[in-house]
Amino acid sequence: MTNPFTSYQEMVTALATAVGEEGRTEAEVDHLHALCAAMLFFHQPDGALKGSYRGPGPEPWPTAANQLPPEVRAVWAAYADAAGHPMVRARLHHLLWEARHGGRPIDHVSAAIAGYREAAPVLLADTGDRAVSARCKAVDALLAAHDLAARLRQPQLADITTEMVRLAETALDWREPSPGIVHAAIEPLVADKNLHQLIRPVLERAVDCFRADSHNHIGFLQMLRRIEPDPAGQQQINERILAVYIGHAEQLSGLAKLMRLEEAAAFTQASGQSDSLDAIRRAQQKLRPEDLGLTRMATPFPFPTALVDAARAAIDSAADLPDALRIIELLRCGHRSGDGP
Repeated sequence: MTNPFTSYQEMVTALATAVGEEGRTEAEVDHLHALCAAMLFFHQPDGALKGSYRGPGPEPWPTAANQLPPEVRAVWAAYADAAGHPMVRARLHHLLWEARHGGRPIDHVSAAIAGYREAAPVLLADTGDRAVSARCKAVDALLAAHDLAARLRQPQLADITTEMVRLAETALDWREPSPGIVHAAIEPLVADKNLHQLIRPVLERAVDCFRADSHNHIGFLQMLRRIEPDPAGQQQINERILAVYIGHAEQLSGLAKLMRLEEAAAFTQASGQSDSLDAIRRAQQKLRPEDLGLTRMATPFPFPTALVDAARAAIDSAADLPDALRIIELLRCGHRSGDGP
């Protein structure tokens, strides 16, 4: 199965092409520009959407949804429920909420969340050439739904959380498990202590699944440590992380080994495992320059012997050290001994 949605950016390309087609009415062109603008909003760290559409005129369109003209928001409202793909419906309703459009803007929140949640399984069902990209968009959809529900305290939050955990579990079951999707789906849930028991089995599976991948193995161990309430348990996880660093370093050679050991050293200092630091430093010191692929380079630099002889004579004849240094400086500047500065 291949879903018809590719990306918001590709939708912009198609809409922009339609704008240039002959025979378009002014109203149709206005609609196309409004829809282009909607597809060119991007999520910000605070959860808001920021626009980047330049528009057909000399000045770019406003970046905030509530600053766009009412006629643009009216176009979004007209298409919000009629659009064929749930990702498009979700985007339009999300923007209408950002613009506080209509008599009950909160209804757009519910509709946006519903659209994002509906889109996730549709995207995950894609088995075509864009399956990997569709999976990334699926987790993005659930993250957008979770962000809206969490910020606005919507009743769907618990169900969305369950769907995110389920997606992470599914990502571990794929023929090629996806650490990025597992991390993206679980990371927003780590801060909520009430969810730690729910996400712990997923993280333990991820630690085991990516045992051969030291980067992701360490990453999921670190996430597991963040939800471990017992200090003794945290220390045990720290020891496991250090063992991964050192074990991976032993598989490497040269500069790569040195740098991995340096990461291990930094981790021991940050996690309070100072007892292990000496052993790591000794392992680093055993690496010879030739082990690191380094070569010695020398550049001849002829030093004027006359200056050395004059400096030695100045030191021998000077009354004290300051006097000797003064004479040496005068010689260096090209003055004869005894000349004034």
